[in-house]
Amino acid sequence: MSKSKTRVFIFILILVLSSSLVFASDASELYQSFSQAVESGDLEGAMGYYDDLSDNLAKEKEDGAQMLEKAFRQGNDVMYYTALGNLRELDQYKISKEQSDKLLSLIVNEEDEKQLEDAKWLYENSAFYSPRLTFSYTSSGDGYNYRYTRAISSCPGNSVILPDEGTMRINNSVLGRLVGWGILPGKIDYQPGETIQMPLVDQVLYAVYNSEVSFKDEITGLEDVISDTSSGDVIAVPSVSDVPEGYYFSGWYDNGTGEYLPKDVTEYRVKGNGASFEALYKALDVSNISAGPYTTLRTQSQHELTFDVTSIGNEDVSSITVKVESGNDDVKFITDSAYIRDLPAKRACRISSLRFVVDADYESGTQIPFTVTLEDGNGAVWTKDFTFSIR
Repeated sequence: MSKSKTRVFIFILILVLSSSLVFASDASELYQSFSQAVESGDLEGAMGYYDDLSDNLAKEKEDGAQMLEKAFRQGNDVMYYTALGNLRELDQYKISKEQSDKLLSLIVNEEDEKQLEDAKWLYENSAFYSPRLTFSYTSSGDGYNYRYTRAISSCPGNSVILPDEGTMRINNSVLGRLVGWGILPGKIDYQPGETIQMPLVDQVLYAVYNSEVSFKDEITGLEDVISDTSSGDVIAVPSVSDVPEGYYFSGWYDNGTGEYLPKDVTEYRVKGNGASFEALYKALDVSNISAGPYTTLRTQSQHELTFDVTSIGNEDVSSITVKVESGNDDVKFITDSAYIRDLPAKRACRISSLRFVVDADYESGTQIPFTVTLEDGNGAVWTKDFTFSIR
């Protein structure tokens, strides 16, 4: 290596070492100030020093990454490992568990309006702060021993949806009906499915069950709860009325036990500690109707009729016959029917096998009517009327 190259190399090395020493001094001073503020109980000061330190660290990481890349391109091992060592040293300037616990203690004793904001800051900056919300229930009896535990961890203030009977999938006849959650066993503070804020510190919520039978119908709004039931009690099953057009009531279903009550049942004998029944409905909807790529119809030309059939109820629909007709005699169908074997609840099926021709000339803008009829294997019928314009 020539003397000139040696001088350049030594000069670069001195610059690298000098900049790292300057930064180390700045970071060390900021971290020391942060630590002193934590010890003295100065929350605002500690957060300010740590924010400055984080900004400083971010810049140094960016510079260090650039130096690593430059050293790699030049094949300069000394510069490379010096920069790598500097980056590794940055890891020492982190909030320790002891400091995190001290900061949390300061935060939860602040004024209420400041607590959440500062807790979010701690969540973003400390690896040791992650509040946990635990859902718990334990019950035992003759022939069963049930234990439910679920824990989530999230940023304080985030929305949390409490478990309900659907998400827990419990056996209502054994445990009864879930009626709430409480910070003490047997005490109701929140409703199943309610949305609450993630707490600032670890909390346990206890499930509360009652011996009762409930009937809930989200379509008509009916909700009937029979409390303080006992095994063997005979209770009346509520009748369903004012069902919206297009919905077919087919009975009651307990998701926890799998028990089904047909729609014509009027009485129910309670089993165990209760049940939670949901009304079942079949309903179909036709949408996204099109004539292939055309927005308007051409006369004397084949068109493909396509549309979606969606099961908008909460019960599966099976053996669906699809039939399309037109009130205009000049519409000639090449294919006018289709078949859907099974359509699960909340799922859709695309129909694209129907074809027709408008076998006559019409003025532009003339409306051509169509009707789609859907009928399932039990005789439930749905219709959809629509029109296309002639080009």
